[in-house]
Amino acid sequence: MSHADTLERRICPVCKRFPAGYADSDVCLICGADTVPVPGTADGQQNTDAMHPETRASRGRADRSNPDPAGGVFFPFESHRPVRKPVWPYVLAVLGAALFVTVYFRHESPQQQSLQPEIESQRGYDSGAVVAPPAGAAPDAVAAASTPPQMAPVPAPTPAPGNANGESTADSASPEAAGTVSSALTDAAPPRPAVPVPAPKAEIPPAKNAVTASELNILNSVRYALKQGDLTDARERFGRLRQGVQARPEARQVSDELIRRERERDAALQRARYCETGKDWSCMAQNAAHAKDLDSGSAQSQVMLSMATSQLRWAKSTRPAPPPRSAVPTPAGPVAAGQ
Repeated sequence: MSHADTLERRICPVCKRFPAGYADSDVCLICGADTVPVPGTADGQQNTDAMHPETRASRGRADRSNPDPAGGVFFPFESHRPVRKPVWPYVLAVLGAALFVTVYFRHESPQQQSLQPEIESQRGYDSGAVVAPPAGAAPDAVAAASTPPQMAPVPAPTPAPGNANGESTADSASPEAAGTVSSALTDAAPPRPAVPVPAPKAEIPPAKNAVTASELNILNSVRYALKQGDLTDARERFGRLRQGVQARPEARQVSDELIRRERERDAALQRARYCETGKDWSCMAQNAAHAKDLDSGSAQSQVMLSMATSQLRWAKSTRPAPPPRSAVPTPAGPVAAGQ
């Protein structure tokens, strides 16, 4: 019988594992909890026989360091763990302080509520707005709020000379006169002048057919192309202008000159084609050269002139030489009568 057969099989109640290599260990090497014997019989002991004798008794808890008095999990390093304090008392203290501050600032004192209409009236007078008194305000508070503050002290009136009975004129004045004077003093405060607000300047919309600087440059380039005799370039530049600009007088003048020269060029090209049909190369060359003088950028006139010149050179080189002239016999002179 080996030593392993005599060991007691124990299992960890927490991680449900057998301590590998230490079957008789009282403490789990994985989680540190107390191991318990593997249940084999009703009383919790393994079945024993001649081949499997009883194992040794387990050690008591008194022999272990820092056991759990409640009989739970055994932690060998539990004495070194810090003691955690509850957090809920601090949370309740913070919530109570926040509730107290909210209630204190939301409920104003009676003194502040009584002074609130006067503060609002003063703000309305400073801003120039008409402020209606609250429904529950006292008449004295309403009168004090509606009376504008005096900017300068009113000088005291000079005593008037007395009458015949020795009484002064101010004493004999009626209450209506006193009320008129007080209302005049109240109305004497000049109103605040309104600050003039400058009106926004109206932007002048540009004219519909106004010529811009770039379009004016294009129009000048068209004139220069006409002066150089390049009708193709002039027509291409004139097409960049807007329809509204092309209808202006200065643009119409340039357009009329361009159209006149284009018609003259087209007529010369038409005559050159007619001469080409009749194999009249001299006529074709003459009209093609005239079309090229009118429009130096015309590719058609250049092709026709080159073709006519080539045909003239070929015809000149293939023309047969004229036959040599023979000697004309001289007539004999008149014979003398005597001969």
